[in-house]
Amino acid sequence: MSGKSGSRSISPSGLAVVAIVVIVAFFLYLHVAYGLQAVVVDGISMLPTLQSGDVVFIVHVNPTDINVGDVIVYRFTGNFYGIYLRNALIIHRVIYKYYYNGVLCFVTKGDNNPLPDPGYPSLCGTVDANGTEVSGIPYYYVYGVVVGGSQPLVIPYVGGLSLMFNPSSVQP
Repeated sequence: MSGKSGSRSISPSGLAVVAIVVIVAFFLYLHVAYGLQAVVVDGISMLPTLQSGDVVFIVHVNPTDINVGDVIVYRFTGNFYGIYLRNALIIHRVIYKYYYNGVLCFVTKGDNNPLPDPGYPSLCGTVDANGTEVSGIPYYYVYGVVVGGSQPLVIPYVGGLSLMFNPSSVQP
């Protein structure tokens, strides 16, 4: 008597769908349970640490827990070295931390940039950070800290598809 076995195999495309559903469910859980958010890197200012298309994860932390060397995401509106940005998210490393009139401020810089970020002089004044007079980013503009601290947790290139459909007009 001939016949087929009752077992079924899952096709490769079916496995891919299951894997995607599991990954999305896992990150949805992390978002709900821990406030984890995914952000796509766009630009070259953090090379070689981060590249365009990389996905990083950020969490909200107490600003006093942010240390020099941590990579943060902050909102910036203003002149960013000749380019006017409005409410842009910037992903850069903290190189200096200080208080100005009771406000906690962070001086940031892209790993691939020669100078620190311009900051908000009206809110953070100016400070001599590593031989450069610059203003900082007030703690309340910090959106989150990239998971992994000074060595960010990265999923390489996955966000490249989103950049194809929503390209940035500037590359700070």
